[in-house]
Amino acid sequence: MSRGTSSSHGHGDGMGGLYWMVSLPLSGGSKEASWDNLQQLTVYANDLSLNFKLNVPDTLRVGTLDALMELSDDLVKSCASIEGTLAKLRRQCTEAARARVTGDDPADDAAAADEDGFALDAEDLPCEDARAIESFEWNEAKFPSHRPLKESV
Repeated sequence: MSRGTSSSHGHGDGMGGLYWMVSLPLSGGSKEASWDNLQQLTVYANDLSLNFKLNVPDTLRVGTLDALMELSDDLVKSCASIEGTLAKLRRQCTEAARARVTGDDPADDAAAADEDGFALDAEDLPCEDARAIESFEWNEAKFPSHRPLKESV
């Protein structure tokens, strides 16, 4: 995974937010040769995408397939919990913004907050996601690559 891993942003989809994460096989014996080949085929010759390197440590310990599958299951459970929490936070922020602007009691009509246009600006989220993906750097101090992946996640 650490050999020439890249993130590709497809700009031809009209949405501007489609990302693919691919792991490249070594071609020509080096990461740079693989990257140059990808750039040539997808950017220069065909204008199919914009590509960004997503560098992960060469020494990242992923463990066995069973361990990765278990980790994947754990992440699915965590994701559902986090999404629920974020939905509650969004609702509270929307209600608070509406109350601040209109002076109403937020408990009166929480559903109207979205209709009145006081919701969080979802247009800015893809831009923030793009910046995070395009400028990703592994934090070795926080997530040492010699430590098993399960301990890092």
